[in-house]
Amino acid sequence: MKILRLLIMSSHQIVFPKPIPQLELQSLRNENGFTLTEIAGLHNGWRLIKRRFSYHSKRIFKGFFLENESLLERFRDQKGKLNLSRLHEHPQLLLATYGNIIENGLDNPCYVNEVMTAISQSHQLYGVENEEIKLYVDYISSYILQYLEKVISPTFVSALQKLNDIILSYHHTRHDVSNEEVLI
Repeated sequence: MKILRLLIMSSHQIVFPKPIPQLELQSLRNENGFTLTEIAGLHNGWRLIKRRFSYHSKRIFKGFFLENESLLERFRDQKGKLNLSRLHEHPQLLLATYGNIIENGLDNPCYVNEVMTAISQSHQLYGVENEEIKLYVDYISSYILQYLEKVISPTFVSALQKLNDIILSYHHTRHDVSNEEVLI
């Protein structure tokens, strides 16, 4: 105890024990670029959407294809008939992808990479263009923001935009690489 007093008195500064610096966890970003508050915001928003999952996926389906009727052609088979089961299933799969990433992948870049690579390859196989993906992602995002407008925060809005950017980055990267390979 006397040594500690001597250390403090001799230098007029606290030498030992040093105070622990404050750590602001809210501003630390994980590997996917999300902060803890953004993750919490997305989890809370998703909980509200998930309760009426089927309802929301049908509303997204109906609204999106009313605005973008030409994209219905993607769901025609070789005989020219609309594949209604695949067409109806697609919005549910898209919304489920958002949910899976929010629930399991916001802090797990390997999971996001696995899910988004599989989806990107499927879209590449069917010849889906980047602009079509962007239209769908923007529509889903605007639907979610409109539905949750009374309970969302700016943190939620920025987190949803980051999630959209991650989804779009996988499609831009994959399609741009495939287009370069065709040119070579």
